[in-house]
Amino acid sequence: MKARLLLGLITLLQLSGKCQKPLEVIPIQYIDGLMFIELGLNDHAEPLFFMFDTGAGITVLDREVSKKVNLEITEEAKIGTAGKTIRSGISVSNQVHFGQQLVLDSIEIAILDLSHLSTYFKTQIDGIIGTDILFNFVTEANNDAGELRLYPFNTWKPGKSATAYNIIGLEAGHFGIPVEVVTKRNAKPVSMVVKIDTGADNALTFHNAAVTQYQLPESVAKRIKSKQGFGVDSTLTNNLSSKLYSATFNGKQWRRVPVVFEVDPTNRISERQADGLIGQALLLDFNTIYDLQQGLVYFENR
Repeated sequence: MKARLLLGLITLLQLSGKCQKPLEVIPIQYIDGLMFIELGLNDHAEPLFFMFDTGAGITVLDREVSKKVNLEITEEAKIGTAGKTIRSGISVSNQVHFGQQLVLDSIEIAILDLSHLSTYFKTQIDGIIGTDILFNFVTEANNDAGELRLYPFNTWKPGKSATAYNIIGLEAGHFGIPVEVVTKRNAKPVSMVVKIDTGADNALTFHNAAVTQYQLPESVAKRIKSKQGFGVDSTLTNNLSSKLYSATFNGKQWRRVPVVFEVDPTNRISERQADGLIGQALLLDFNTIYDLQQGLVYFENR
């Protein structure tokens, strides 16, 4: 019995990489499948509630919250969103605290109105953070444990069950992966590049250019519905939704996959290089490890 227990423990450590001690472990709170974490900001006494969004190229703080924490706005910048380009106040040289000891210095923060997110999720959303974490740490979103684990670059080693993918570089520091899509029964599989977006709660979204190139949604030949949405800004977009026959990635195949087709003219102004995005409805089927310094993302099937 002891030998079997020891073997099982060793196997678990090898598969998950748990033998490596993270710099910090942050509990994940899930709301509608999206990931939220508590972080500290500067010398503010209370933790703030942030969405972990891999599509967020800059850390964002809600405008009213920025007043409460006395954030100093020193400049303005244009921020690109899914809906449009908007002007934002920028605060520089901030400290973001992860747990008790881990701190990131010199963080720029964009100030935007996020009240529509708080209304939608029925809880106070203080901010959004993404690449400021990913560009500074090996970041493991361990959905089995409900933890975001941060490791130092160069010393972290993947577990044996994690499959590595070279990321496809996209605009504004975003990154994607190839997903095989079959639009309808007997159709030929098509490899599409999709941005990894933990800030999207749906399965797949295809951008305007891909909708035109692959004649979507006509080629799906399924019931088409209208779909309204919004992003980090409150601009409403009117798109279409349906279901694909299948999508395949990392040995997993999903059937009747919900998909959004972006057809709203507002989305066409975005200079997005991917065919679309993959959201949390599919990403939650994996534990995901981001090692952007090596240009790799690891996926471990759950």
